[in-house]
Amino acid sequence: MEIIPIELNGQKCFNIKSKCGVSAGMMLVVHSNTQSNGEGRALVHRTPHKAEDECWVIEPAGAAGYRLKKSQGREKNKYLVSRVPRDGGTFWVDVTADKSAPIVWQILGP
Repeated sequence: MEIIPIELNGQKCFNIKSKCGVSAGMMLVVHSNTQSNGEGRALVHRTPHKAEDECWVIEPAGAAGYRLKKSQGREKNKYLVSRVPRDGGTFWVDVTADKSAPIVWQILGP
């Protein structure tokens, strides 16, 4: 992934862009549908989407890693979480306001 610093609506944030595979060049966004539990679904999408839906803040979470938080647009102030089983050992990635959820991510270098 590529983390791109930007300024949008007077606020510093980041675009998170996929660099490989079939998703190469796509941005991490929050989809327009809301799940039955009230949380939004995140996905990678061809850009340009709505600029505010591509805007994330990266917060340090101690030695454990980082939290990725939506800073504008849909699902503002919710955190990226991967906890909903999908199929074949994969998981859906959602956004949640629940800070007790596993919302800490490791960001590794190139």
